[in-house]
Amino acid sequence: MDPPLVRHPYDDEFDTDTLDPAWTMGGIAGATWNTTDPIDPYAAITTGGARYATQTMPFGKKSWFRIQPQNAAQQVTLDKAVVVPTNAFVSSKMHFTSRLASQAVNDAVVGFGLYQDATFANGINIALNKGTANAIQAQGTRHIAGVATTIGGVSGDEDNRGQPFHTVGIQKTGTQYDVWALASELNWYWLGRITWTGTPLVLRIYAFNNATTAPGNSVVGVDYIRFSRTGFRT
Repeated sequence: MDPPLVRHPYDDEFDTDTLDPAWTMGGIAGATWNTTDPIDPYAAITTGGARYATQTMPFGKKSWFRIQPQNAAQQVTLDKAVVVPTNAFVSSKMHFTSRLASQAVNDAVVGFGLYQDATFANGINIALNKGTANAIQAQGTRHIAGVATTIGGVSGDEDNRGQPFHTVGIQKTGTQYDVWALASELNWYWLGRITWTGTPLVLRIYAFNNATTAPGNSVVGVDYIRFSRTGFRT
């Protein structure tokens, strides 16, 4: 999807050589960011923190903020203060490297969420992750008072056609929230709906990896994060 002609102030196409300072880099469960070592898909990470890079694509097109998380589900985060309109569709295109053999659940996870505050105890998120062997899952989750409940999810086989889902979105209509996933054939899948009366003030992108160390830790990528008033774009 090409960038919109007029970008929302909270949009990020990750098309510059440095990360927008509006983002705060953080982590949970002891996760840290490595600001010196480059991403290496053939290297396991046991110390030093998650590696990252703003990728330059072929022909000079810059996009994809890439992250290589540590092991042991140490989640790294990017947080930005936002004021989400009454009606908005927030979407992100994401991907990750994957193995076709000896897979483990949550070999790679990448997602985003809208939260009430920096405690992240209340909010809604949607993520892509390795589900069972040879399957990719898109799943929406709500967090109320620190308790996580699945809103809905969908799985698709990973084969020689590649990643079956690549874009996820949260539609906010007043206090109603719908979560969506876009498949490779450009079909939108509705995953579920909840009502939440909280006020989302923090946008979080997050990534972690559960077990992959061969040939190296999984690498995830975020192409963009976009806000729109009307809904889906393919």
